Amino acid sequence: MAPWYALELENGRRIRSFDPVMRINIHVPISNNSLRYFEYCRASYIGLCSDQERLVFHAYCLDKESYKKLCQGNLVSQATPVGLGRGSEGHAKALDEAVDSLVANEINIISDTDIVVLMEDWDRFLDEKLLGPMGYGLMGVPYECIGGFSSGAGQVQTYKKIPSATWMAMSPSYDFSGLNISPDKNSELLVDN
Repeated sequence: MAPWYALELENGRRIRSFDPVMRINIHVPISNNSLRYFEYCRASYIGLCSDQERLVFHAYCLDKESYKKLCQGNLVSQATPVGLGRGSEGHAKALDEAVDSLVANEINIISDTDIVVLMEDWDRFLDEKLLGPMGYGLMGVPYECIGGFSSGAGQVQTYKKIPSATWMAMSPSYDFSGLNISPDKNSELLVDN
């Protein structure tokens, strides 16, 4: 399959060429408690995308209820039972399942259910940032810094000001199959700035 973004020469000058078959796979860990969040999250992805036909939603269900409900509807293309229940261990297992299910040669996004897209044509922005000649391999959001509204001023915490799997977009130009998102709760990180 040809890449979504390619450079071609026209009169010795580089131009962009878009192949409209590149899909964007959105991988989401879901529990029964987060189904309503997911509906809103999904609506924001679709509503602000320039071409909703590109979007493919994959759910990693933390409980039987969410799996059953998603299999009965048409909200996702694929629902995978993870079965560890809610909490960080179940969430991490769902994220590892998502990494194992990344679709080769396409853009993949890992997204929590409480994420909303605010940018119109966000998919075109991702094309530019991930697939351009100087494209990033991965884009994401960090956890908050010291003094954040939910983490406080403590300087010892596992997550502060480091990349997170809350939302990240991955370029098809790189292999992320070895990515391990599992938490290491026995290891603390000193945060000093």
